[in-house]
Amino acid sequence: MQPRNISIKVAREEDMSSQIGNDGFYFDLVDFDRVKAFQIADNMTMSRLKMEIAVEFSIPVQCQRLWLFCKRQNGTWRPVKPFSTEENNLSVLNDSSPKNLSNNDGLVFLKLYDPEQTQIRYIGMVFVKASSRPSDILPKLRSLAGFCADEEMELYEEIKFEPSAMCDAIDANITFSESQIGQGDIICYQKSSKSLSHHAYPSVQNAVRQLNELQDQNPQIFLEFPITNLLQATQNFSDLCKVGDTEYGCVYKGIIHDTTVAIKLSRSDTLFQQEVSILRQGRHPNIVNCIGKCSEVSALVYEWLPKGNLQDHIVCAHGSPPLSWQIRTQIIGEICSALLFLHSREPHALVHGDLRPCNILVDANFRSKICNFGMLTLFLQPGDHQPALTARLPYLEPELLTTGELTPLSDVYSLGVIILCLLTGLPPLIIAKKVSEALVNNSLHTLIDKSAGNWPYVQSQAVSRHWS
Repeated sequence: MQPRNISIKVAREEDMSSQIGNDGFYFDLVDFDRVKAFQIADNMTMSRLKMEIAVEFSIPVQCQRLWLFCKRQNGTWRPVKPFSTEENNLSVLNDSSPKNLSNNDGLVFLKLYDPEQTQIRYIGMVFVKASSRPSDILPKLRSLAGFCADEEMELYEEIKFEPSAMCDAIDANITFSESQIGQGDIICYQKSSKSLSHHAYPSVQNAVRQLNELQDQNPQIFLEFPITNLLQATQNFSDLCKVGDTEYGCVYKGIIHDTTVAIKLSRSDTLFQQEVSILRQGRHPNIVNCIGKCSEVSALVYEWLPKGNLQDHIVCAHGSPPLSWQIRTQIIGEICSALLFLHSREPHALVHGDLRPCNILVDANFRSKICNFGMLTLFLQPGDHQPALTARLPYLEPELLTTGELTPLSDVYSLGVIILCLLTGLPPLIIAKKVSEALVNNSLHTLIDKSAGNWPYVQSQAVSRHWS
């Protein structure tokens, strides 16, 4: 068979430096429409391609290190695998995959943002270990930027690029693995905004922060969004933007004013008014923040929490790594704090009533926030909105099923089931019975979820006795 000619694009690190920050902002890593294309035969070997590159770019073969770029689901192109010297005599298009880096290694790209000049530039790349933390590379970042050794910095992960960049703040003290930052990802950083009068990196949600400050002073403040904002953000409520469909309503992911948000279309105007009424009674850092509403279509606009819900993390859905015991105990404390806030409302306590892992959301730094609270009260009233009890049953206080009365103790019971799920990783249906039996038989260690790491056993035993 005669070889056929194909086109291969080759991007150099110089292309990143020349494109990012010039001609306005260029996000992602490189625009492949603006890099050199090589016309080669489909049976050309890697060694021959390296010679072609050496002639074109004056880069000696021995100084070249080639990576394969692949397209991600969000449309960006990122390096995924390095080509090894063992593949020099193989075809560029050989079917055998290039060697992977160790699962513990990742090539991360770095961009520096200057808030004073509102300019961004590509600054380099660094290999990181999945078990290491961003704090470990701070000296390297300061050196690349020319900062002094004690300069405070803010780090963000670049996650979206068109029509403008969006980022999530990075907690420098949790591992790259826990932050899900790895091969081909982009870290943007800048001097700490505490010492600046200028705004932070373009994607930082300053508008939301300002609204939070206003709502801290007056919880009654809600932005009223026109329906055109919601239609544009969700592509006319397209299924492509839908991320959830529950009894509470359909949830869409969208972008409004360069801010990623969750938009919930309530099932009815009654549900919508009930939720608005509850949200206006106060704010708490562990209750999902409502940015605004669109009364025209009974929709609520919430902050976007990128790590999804706690249920998915408990069962490691979508390939997510197990939560460490430190994060699990942190989440337990945060849920307790949110419930204490709700139950302390005057003149009447607010009861969540539907506390389950699927109603606990997780942000980029694994901080938890409860959502959909107060809705079961409405569901339990006569009418069209009767709840499906099958999924809720393991979390419902037994007395509730006979009396139909929600009290703060209803939430406390649900919290106990969630704590045992986090401790053991077991399904909730008969978890209390299994833990009680294990305590009697002194075999709790056989139930504790070992994927979370080395739990403090004495404390785990005490917690189990209290909640089982």
